[in-house]
Amino acid sequence: MPPEHLPPIPSVMQYKAALSVIRNQLSNGHMAMLRAQYLAPERALTASELAIAAQYRSYHGANLQYGRMSVLLRHVLGYWEDGVASYVLSWFIPPGAAGNPEWLCVMHEAVAEALTELGWFNQ
Repeated sequence: MPPEHLPPIPSVMQYKAALSVIRNQLSNGHMAMLRAQYLAPERALTASELAIAAQYRSYHGANLQYGRMSVLLRHVLGYWEDGVASYVLSWFIPPGAAGNPEWLCVMHEAVAEALTELGWFNQ
């Protein structure tokens, strides 16, 4: 669960509506990162793992594309809370805090529930 001091996130219903609106703007790489994170244990992956899932050369590409996807989502949601753009999709655990060597991106449960209800990654 994200730390309590972080701003509130949209509801599952709001995420479902916004994700449906931006679906046609999401690249194969965006979808691969969402899928990998959705299916990951505790919905947590590093940027390097997201890069591998999307077949980007490095975490730099994953960071860039995750940010672009987040900006699309923020615009549709009208979500302008402080912090990094990607907070609309995930909260972040700094290196070492949980024994992790890199930053961990942890998908908000409301995003995961929206993806489940949309059936995007049903097995």
